[in-house]
Amino acid sequence: MKWNKVDLDNGKAHIIEAFSSSKRWMERQEGNKDGSGEKDTKTHRSNQCIDLSDRVVEAVGKLGGRNREAWMAVGRPGNEPKHVFLTGKVTPRRPDKIVYRAFREGCDALLVGQTGKPFTIHCLRGTFATLAILDRKPLGWVSMMLGHADEDTTRRHYYKWVRMVEENPLAGRQPGTE
Repeated sequence: MKWNKVDLDNGKAHIIEAFSSSKRWMERQEGNKDGSGEKDTKTHRSNQCIDLSDRVVEAVGKLGGRNREAWMAVGRPGNEPKHVFLTGKVTPRRPDKIVYRAFREGCDALLVGQTGKPFTIHCLRGTFATLAILDRKPLGWVSMMLGHADEDTTRRHYYKWVRMVEENPLAGRQPGTE
């Protein structure tokens, strides 16, 4: 994530690219030593914005100050780094390692995923989508939250649950609710 795509005042982040370690490796093999490894997002959307909670805005704001201090301490040119998350060497941090380590630590602390099968961040995505569909959220909204290109993609991936709700008016409803 880059600073020019984060609006802390309005609590938004504009997601237009993703990091790819394989693309970065290829760029460096081709002689581009500053290769960023950035590529289009999976859905190729250029207008995807996400809301940032107040807690995230506060944490990222503090991180920005620490990043600028570290940037100047190593004598980097310019006022500040382009990337929000940096390594100890003040280079862009690979997002996958941070996220997966934090997720794994959280799962271990909560004793989640102790069944012998891997429990991944992607499992939570599927759970979110399934529960939203069973809760009769509009499929367009579910599709948007998942970052799918269109409703048809969501319908294909979650066909079983969509069909269940469409065919059974009581599916997914809690007892005692309409």
